[in-house]
Amino acid sequence: MTLIYDSRVGQYRNEKGRFVPRGEVLKLVHNERARLRTELQNLTNSLARNSLTLGEYHRQFALTLKNSHIRMATLGAGGKANLTPSHYGALGQKLLEEYNYLWNFVGDIKAGKITPSQAIYRAGLYSQSAVSAFWKGENITRKKEGFNQAKRTLDPQAFHCSDCLTYSTNGLWLPIEDVVIPGHRCQCRGNCRCFLSYRKWY
Repeated sequence: MTLIYDSRVGQYRNEKGRFVPRGEVLKLVHNERARLRTELQNLTNSLARNSLTLGEYHRQFALTLKNSHIRMATLGAGGKANLTPSHYGALGQKLLEEYNYLWNFVGDIKAGKITPSQAIYRAGLYSQSAVSAFWKGENITRKKEGFNQAKRTLDPQAFHCSDCLTYSTNGLWLPIEDVVIPGHRCQCRGNCRCFLSYRKWY
């Protein structure tokens, strides 16, 4: 499916000019997370089989993580043409945080503190962080486009942590800066199933 971003309304259109449902865009986000989880776990399997050195593993893991974050942020931003210094700054800050976690993770592997199966499981968890890149990229773009209100909605089919229950706006539109982005400052992190809606209100 070809996506064409319409900055006038903050939505994607397909090749026929029809608006792409919000659910379809979010499906792309979850598909990317699943793809990233598989790639990172496959890399860890290769390390366990001695097909990669620890140094090669570290480098490839970081690069795979970086590329996924960029794809997620680009989708949220409305395409590569919409990426601004603010987007890249947010990306860099988030990746630096993830690289620090990765450094400790690789250190635990080197020290023999975790088994191969534990390493594979932990590698998969890194895919959660990429989802936040989508929400942050979208949030930056919406502000740039003049959207000034947002609401955070709970997925009725998901189990929510206490943080998400607190951050829900209960159907109310609030100033965009007062709404917490899904996956940020909550126990769910990248597993967060909340979602945001935006509008311009004058």
